[in-house]
Amino acid sequence: MYKKSNIFYISLFIVFFIVIGLFLIISPNDTNTIQNRGSYKYNKFTIKDFLNGDMQSNMEDATSDQLPLYNYFQLLYPTIKNNINSSYIDACNLDRDSYSDMGNGLNLYKSYLVYNPITYNDLNNYNEEIDKINRFNEETNANYYVYYVNSDQNARLDKFNKVDVETYIRDRLSIPSNHFKSLKINSFEDYSKYFLKLDHHFTNKGVYQVYSDLYELLELNNKIEIKDTVCFNKNKVYGSKSKSLALENKLVEEMCVDDFDLPTYKILINGEDSSYGTSINDLKNLDYISYATIYGSDYAEIIYENNETLSDKSILIYSNSYSNGINKLIASHYKYTYIIDGRHTNGFNMRDYVNNNKIDDVLILSSNILFNDNLEWGD
Repeated sequence: MYKKSNIFYISLFIVFFIVIGLFLIISPNDTNTIQNRGSYKYNKFTIKDFLNGDMQSNMEDATSDQLPLYNYFQLLYPTIKNNINSSYIDACNLDRDSYSDMGNGLNLYKSYLVYNPITYNDLNNYNEEIDKINRFNEETNANYYVYYVNSDQNARLDKFNKVDVETYIRDRLSIPSNHFKSLKINSFEDYSKYFLKLDHHFTNKGVYQVYSDLYELLELNNKIEIKDTVCFNKNKVYGSKSKSLALENKLVEEMCVDDFDLPTYKILINGEDSSYGTSINDLKNLDYISYATIYGSDYAEIIYENNETLSDKSILIYSNSYSNGINKLIASHYKYTYIIDGRHTNGFNMRDYVNNNKIDDVLILSSNILFNDNLEWGD
């Protein structure tokens, strides 16, 4: 009887997890609201992915995003820690020049949450990926551009001891000098203009500065001008950094959004008709906003088709979420704009994709993290 009881409960346990597993695969979450990004999803099983370890990595990432309330458990420790230290946080004068360690690799400086910068030793990790990109450049007929985003990961912002990642990457890329450009951050004042206080992404000024730089880099015509700027200070702002510290209710900021007259695009997200981002009017009705809410979440593939342009050219933007606010602006200059996020692809081959779609321009846009990716460039 005892053994039968054990078998019954073990069987029930197995059936429960099978049912939960099937549910998570069939009806996955699209957004990780805790970390302000698109959720990782389970990929189809392949022998190749199993043997090279990609399947195991995907299972780990997807499970952490898809299991109900898992992300909230990740916040349990920082929530307790920061509630205990709330008196210290309240006592901080957020405008003073102190540089306070808040944990999770983040520091509080002049009301900004900023990451610890990387070290020169980290740069060796980029070499293999840079070599792959160079080989990809040789195997396609597209024009190849790189836009590098300097950020708080490149310098300690109170002393501005800079790690020159930009020069390291630029010197190793097989690319003409006029095909490389970067967002210049030479002081805390530069950083505070272009980046949000509580999130690692751009302010509206950062979005438009990057677009303006790309307009010159890609030698485009008919620049899109700002029609209006609307700021939101009554909505709760969910920043990726403040949420990772469970401080979204303690630290606040205002978010501003620029409005533009843009073409009416046909947009495909992972092959399906869709929309991307949130209109200013709809943002006004939301209780909380974030970079992802405003500009859109991350997906493996987004395609803009612009039937209001005389251009027949196409561009591929390979980026992570740094491009989300810029995609629609660049798309106004091309017939087709392809956006690929390597974090959400499986078995994707960049060389074949570019050649098969006869893409004219390829733009790599990111901070240093993109040069430590695992995308198949065509090897």
